[in-house]
Amino acid sequence: TFKQRKRYLTKLGGEVWVDLSTAAVFDSDGVFRHTVTQVVDVTTEVLNYEALQRSARQFRLIAENASDVVYQTDLGGVIQWVSPSVAHVLGWDPELLVGVRAITLLHPDDVPNTESLRERLASGELLEPIIIRYRTSTGPMREMSVIARQIRSGSGEWIGNSVSLRDVTQEQEARRELARSEEQFRLAMSNAPHGMILTDASGVILQVNTSMLDLLGLDQGDVVGNRVTDFLAVEARDLYERHMDELLTRERDNVRHERRLQSGDRESWVDHATSLQRDELGRPIFFVHQFADQTAARATLARNEWLAHHDELTSLLNRRGGNLLLAESITDVAEDEALIGLMFIDIDHFKEFNTRGGEQAGDAVLQAVSARLVSAAGPNAQAVRWGGDEFLV
Repeated sequence: TFKQRKRYLTKLGGEVWVDLSTAAVFDSDGVFRHTVTQVVDVTTEVLNYEALQRSARQFRLIAENASDVVYQTDLGGVIQWVSPSVAHVLGWDPELLVGVRAITLLHPDDVPNTESLRERLASGELLEPIIIRYRTSTGPMREMSVIARQIRSGSGEWIGNSVSLRDVTQEQEARRELARSEEQFRLAMSNAPHGMILTDASGVILQVNTSMLDLLGLDQGDVVGNRVTDFLAVEARDLYERHMDELLTRERDNVRHERRLQSGDRESWVDHATSLQRDELGRPIFFVHQFADQTAARATLARNEWLAHHDELTSLLNRRGGNLLLAESITDVAEDEALIGLMFIDIDHFKEFNTRGGEQAGDAVLQAVSARLVSAAGPNAQAVRWGGDEFLV
């Protein structure tokens, strides 16, 4: 098998991200015949995750490098002094703002907030920063984080206010973009056709989507807070832990393996893909687990493999299976200098059953004879339907 996340070019020149799984198919003699390939479109998931990481980086960068503006007003809100940085941040000449009411610089919808701010400031309350939009010299608004404090004279009289502004326009946009990306990621996860689990770096489950809950037959409260290993078959846990260690130590970028899930009396086989997301410093943040249900496909494959060597009507080995068994038996007895017995059996006048009773009657005879042969053969012999009404033991 070969599994990889990769990009394909579309007919119109665009790109799509896919999870590609290819399996080789061999015949009973071990000769390669063909491949079976499955392609799952994960473009939305990849783009949403990249946007999520990009927005998070922008948020931190802007928050660490924002500039501040400070101005002083009298009790009437008229600007008495403003720092030179206002020219860079809002585009205003500091000297032209002196004597101007600060309220005229605000977005009209934010004026009520500042009035409330003045009342709380008058009561002596120590205020937390609030977001207010300020007009630039060219017209557009900038979102500013505002902190206001009282200014008192030497005698303790309240004579004005000191207002500090920090431009958080890009920070707020990054925050909104981050929220949008998180919502898109949440929607992509919740609507994914396959099961998804998000765990922290220590392996504790933080989020799980509906498809995964359906796969496990559990409610969200039964899954979140547990570990992925709690839902793996016992024999699958050691290999899973080894794979997680390989991701943490950078031996692998991602891991994909078929595993058996167990929850209560429910069991399923899944194609389990895991990747580890890191921050800018390379520290592990969380694991993203994807579980594609392979139970039905696995059962179909097992059924097809069984049919390749068995007769569907009687459940006996068919000619191919009989030939393989005969070859193995001859080799075994030759090595042990033992003997092997071979009986060739057919049903007399079999055509009369089909003629008088139809194919259903003939099928019933074949099944009854097969059952008697199995019973008579016992544990040390093997019955084979050679074809038609012919059998070997």
